[in-house]
Amino acid sequence: MKKILLFGLLSIMLNNTTYAAKIPALGFPLEGERCDYQVVLNYGVNWRWKKCGNQWYTHAGVDYQVPGDARKTVGKKVYAAYGGVIKKFIREESTGWRGLVVIESVDSRGQKFCHVYWHLGNFPRHIKQRAKVVKGQYLGKIASLRGKSTDHLHFAVYNGVYDERYTFKGALPKRAGCGLPKFPGKFVNPNVLFGNPESYIQSPANGAKITGNNVIIKWNSPSSNKRYVYRIQIKNRNRLVVNKYVGYSRSYNFSPKSGETYEVRIKHFHPCYGVSYTPYRKFSKTGRTNNSTNANFYLSNSKVQTLYPKRGSRVKMSTTACVRDGSQSQRYRGKVKYGLATRKSYSSRYHTWLDTDSYSLRGSRDCDNESDYVRMPTSNYTKYKYFVIKLDPPSNSKDRRSADNWKFIKIKRWKKSNQTEGSLSQIVEHDIDQILVYPNPAQQFIRLKNIRDGDVIEIFNIQGIKTTGYNYNKSKSAVDISQLQDGVYLVHIYNKLSGERTTKKFTKISK
Repeated sequence: MKKILLFGLLSIMLNNTTYAAKIPALGFPLEGERCDYQVVLNYGVNWRWKKCGNQWYTHAGVDYQVPGDARKTVGKKVYAAYGGVIKKFIREESTGWRGLVVIESVDSRGQKFCHVYWHLGNFPRHIKQRAKVVKGQYLGKIASLRGKSTDHLHFAVYNGVYDERYTFKGALPKRAGCGLPKFPGKFVNPNVLFGNPESYIQSPANGAKITGNNVIIKWNSPSSNKRYVYRIQIKNRNRLVVNKYVGYSRSYNFSPKSGETYEVRIKHFHPCYGVSYTPYRKFSKTGRTNNSTNANFYLSNSKVQTLYPKRGSRVKMSTTACVRDGSQSQRYRGKVKYGLATRKSYSSRYHTWLDTDSYSLRGSRDCDNESDYVRMPTSNYTKYKYFVIKLDPPSNSKDRRSADNWKFIKIKRWKKSNQTEGSLSQIVEHDIDQILVYPNPAQQFIRLKNIRDGDVIEIFNIQGIKTTGYNYNKSKSAVDISQLQDGVYLVHIYNKLSGERTTKKFTKISK
């Protein structure tokens, strides 16, 4: 190739892998996938060059070609493997090796590296000296070498800033001579730099998902339309007990010892997309990573917003989930349920659950405050006599039916939608959650809609300091805010009869 005599000594320069680690993952520079091309001359191949006194030369990059018919290589589109600035652009080289593009890039740590594209043609207008390109941008097409060599793309990568001496030759001598510096250690093997082009393998953590049970470990393929081969590795107490190639299979039968915890990971390989690992996942014979715990879980400070609920209204229910004893290094996770009960009983047939919160507790003595606004039912609501709050301990807890996990709060009376508390007069239903404050933002006055006589109105600034307060009446429907400074304020409305409260926000602005 390139009219030189090859003597067939192949040596991949493994000492350059440390330099490769400094360069980020590159995109494949040709259209299609890596499997669509063959390597006709690999990185690190050595030969003697007769024109230079039979001196040993080393190929500095990789030559890609369409397999089977080299003529199909001509016209394949070439793309930038990484974004950067074009430091060297030759539209047509005088020696007949066609066009050349050298891009200088900077990685996330500020380190510079260069990538070389040789034997190109059909350049678009935006490709020129000192032009900026992004990763995946079209650079040109592979051009015919017109018999000088088989048609191919020469792609090379080296660390550091652009160096004119490494630009025009696909191979460099082992030692200095023939007008060229010796092969520098900063050239790297491009084959180890290509990132996985498919989004489903962006990182090993997005690879195979592992689930473990008594004797079978299963995992998913990173892709539904690509065939991968797998290797499974299982560790116990930092000792590798299984390291087996399983081919295309996605399951493995394993007999763990009772009481022992294992770690498993899957290595998946594809000839185009390379090799990646899943992170280690723990499993045991029961399929759980935690053994049973004797920690005690209980509720504390359980309360509701009102004991006079109304159908369809939202009532705030709050509690504190706590753990007593247990392993201080372990985190326990469970749920708190909010609902209504027809009688004070632990049987599920007397409960209606309306909402659920999750909690997370560290062992020893830890508590977690939980609260939620629960929507009351709109039909058959009078049958419920209690608010009920239940703590569900973690699945590995023995403390499953303790009375400390339940809290019943008696409902004093359901407030009917067409009656005020303590009065039989018929009025329009009043829903305090539907109160509106307008205009917003406001300058001199604000008005409140859907409010009624007797509601207590208080205005606070954003620091929580009360600025004004009074009992609402229709003769004073507008609230004077002209004395307030510009800013955000909170209007707190409280109904003495029902105990309902709500807070609205408005902004005071100058003229």
